[in-house]
Amino acid sequence: MHRLTSPLCESPSEQPAAFAAIRPHFQPIVASRSHALFAVEALLRLPAMTTSCEPLVRQWEASGEVVKIDILMVRRVAAALRRSTLGLPLRVGVNVSALTVALIPDQYLRELEHLTKVASGVIVEVTETYPIHDIGALLYFARKCSALGVRIALDDCKPQHVFSSPWLVSWVRPDIIKIDGALLCQCFERQSVEPVAEIIRLARSIGAAVVAEHIESKVMGDWACNLGAGFMQGYYFGTPQPLHG
Repeated sequence: MHRLTSPLCESPSEQPAAFAAIRPHFQPIVASRSHALFAVEALLRLPAMTTSCEPLVRQWEASGEVVKIDILMVRRVAAALRRSTLGLPLRVGVNVSALTVALIPDQYLRELEHLTKVASGVIVEVTETYPIHDIGALLYFARKCSALGVRIALDDCKPQHVFSSPWLVSWVRPDIIKIDGALLCQCFERQSVEPVAEIIRLARSIGAAVVAEHIESKVMGDWACNLGAGFMQGYYFGTPQPLHG
């Protein structure tokens, strides 16, 4: 298994200046029928940026900087939870690039272990933007997460992507499969059931929970719920915000 040849920055003062403004904002994930809070997902945000950082993430993956970003985000999520005045520990989801999983799994896992001390539960979402070149590295990471009590999610699943491949899902056996929000919106607008139903059937085949992303209205949420999505996330339930405190 590959490892980085140069160490990551270990303290905030050593982080590149461009990373200093990165902050986690948190968006609720709720149970589909009761709308009870299940978890919050920590999303990377920069000042004056309110939408997805995906173009930046792709640049960081191309340069290799994403491994530093992923470590930094886990640390800042843990710090935000420690400062929070909400009163109860939260189950929290964090995103990780497949490149980080391949290059520095053990270092990232140590950061996750620290996060488990301040959260009521941790979900690590492997993002879809970097190709899976080494299935063995992903399997190693998934087994180690399971040993830590950390749940694995595959993010932004959609037909034709490897995360929706039965062979990969059967090997990795994620705890959670998240349906790509753009796909969900498109299918809802067209009332096209099959692409979403295909992913839900795949999740059920291994007993994984399903999260429908980008839910924008009650009608859309009811539609996804009736198809079998057990959990939901989207602006209808809350925009990404800093934690109080």
